[in-house]
Amino acid sequence: MERALVCVLCTAPVPMLVDRHGRLAHCANCNGVADKYVELETTIIMMDILLMKPEAYRHWVYNSMTN
Repeated sequence: MERALVCVLCTAPVPMLVDRHGRLAHCANCNGVADKYVELETTIIMMDILLMKPEAYRHWVYNSMTN
């Protein structure tokens, strides 16, 4: 079963986080970067989780888990 990827800003489903050219994909719903945490180090993501940033939680739960 394949997990759905979501935009960390608006939680809308997105088909990919990085486009075929290696750039961060944008959400069609909010026009923001779908997941800026894709290119950040785990230490920074953990600090944002400790700071209780919802976008970091969404990245960790929806977009970072492997199938």
